[in-house]
Amino acid sequence: MLSLANSYLMASGKLAASLYKEEIERALKTPGMSGFQLLDLHDFPGQSTALVGLLDAFWDSKGAISAQEFSRFCGPVVALARFDKATYVSTENFTASIEIANFTNASLKNATVVWTVADASGKTLGEGEWRVGEIAIGNNNKIGDIEYALKDIVTAQKLTIKVGIRNTTYNNEWPVWVYPSIAENNAAAVHFTTSPDEAMALLKQGKNVLLNPDTSAIKGVAGRYTSVFWSPVHFPNQPGSMGLLIDSASKAFTHFPTETHSNWQWWDLVMRSKSMIIDSLPVQIKPTVRVIDNFFKNRNMASLFEVKAGTGKLIICSMDIHTDLDKRPAAAQLRYSLMEYVASDAFNPLVKLTKQDIFSLFNMQ
Repeated sequence: MLSLANSYLMASGKLAASLYKEEIERALKTPGMSGFQLLDLHDFPGQSTALVGLLDAFWDSKGAISAQEFSRFCGPVVALARFDKATYVSTENFTASIEIANFTNASLKNATVVWTVADASGKTLGEGEWRVGEIAIGNNNKIGDIEYALKDIVTAQKLTIKVGIRNTTYNNEWPVWVYPSIAENNAAAVHFTTSPDEAMALLKQGKNVLLNPDTSAIKGVAGRYTSVFWSPVHFPNQPGSMGLLIDSASKAFTHFPTETHSNWQWWDLVMRSKSMIIDSLPVQIKPTVRVIDNFFKNRNMASLFEVKAGTGKLIICSMDIHTDLDKRPAAAQLRYSLMEYVASDAFNPLVKLTKQDIFSLFNMQ
């Protein structure tokens, strides 16, 4: 898997950066919090190896995040937003409560705090501002509330919420994902099942199949969104993954916008998943969603890949996309996107697996 080294570095690094952002912002939003300490900003070579840094052991950037980006959420003045979740359906409103943490040596006078909601192209969809006479030293400086109706969103997309202080360098941003009402899939062109046995029977008939087994039936590693704690050499009994590497250009994601790395729309999907260990399968398989293992284990893992089997075509998803979909918009949207993909001419796996290969991934009776 040496060819994946740079991709794994960037994908795991961008996840680590987003987790730092979440952690630091939660500290800054805590009443009475006067500071925080980061365990380390660079890789620590003193206990075997702890590759925990956003910088390498020589204090050089790994390229996952710039100093300017980091200062948005870790600086003397930080714009903060409290909102409930990262995934929405278009019948909802996005709401957020905006605060400013000010740890300069003086209050900020006559500030204008501005906010925007922008789409993936950068087009402004909504905006507003507050004129604030004084922002005191400290945190929990409540500025105001945002409410933006999502009813005009007709395609699945990522939006960016931006908040800043006009005529300063102080600004911050957060992604959210909005999914429209889901139409019915072409059920005649693709078969959805949670049973490996049923999947094989359908594949023998030359059908296109989306297999989504219960996680209890999968041999593998429990899904975990966050990366390993410190060094897996010293803390070996943890799921131990380092995020996802996603083929974002795949047409499987036509209706599920994603970057190449883990972001918050994947939280629920990863937490309700089990990573498949595919070391025993042909190396020609190129998973659509890879799960990055830690360096100590270094297994080849995946949660979504496609193959030929029997006289049919198969895509296997080890993230739960069949339960409680009315409460899980990201899972419902991913299922819709995968079903549309499997029913399309673009679905054309190249590698063929045997029944034994496929069943080796599951706890079969």
